[in-house]
Amino acid sequence: MKPTKNRVYCPDCGRTKMLFEEEKKALNFIKFNADSMTEECNGKVPTCAYFCMACAGWHLTSSDTAMACKSPTERILECHERQKAAATRNKINDVITRTHVKLSKTDEYIRNIDILADS
Repeated sequence: MKPTKNRVYCPDCGRTKMLFEEEKKALNFIKFNADSMTEECNGKVPTCAYFCMACAGWHLTSSDTAMACKSPTERILECHERQKAAATRNKINDVITRTHVKLSKTDEYIRNIDILADS
């Protein structure tokens, strides 16, 4: 029998799911309720638990491949990290370019001073 108390809307999958605070609680739920869930869930029985970043808790799944897939929240976070890294690289390249320009100007000033000193 599915509990109704721990069901929440998951923004990652766009539907309500059971939410557990700890992986151990989710796995215990599977262990003790798998038989009764077989009839209720069209023959699909949850076999494992996974952590949902959007809900900050544990959900159940009957799919083994779901563990390899990334949630929309994970994809957004990875994209954000890539954008931050690219922005950091751009800032570093900008600083390097400005430093090269300043060094070139400094070399030019030194050459001009040497020319004036030799005259």
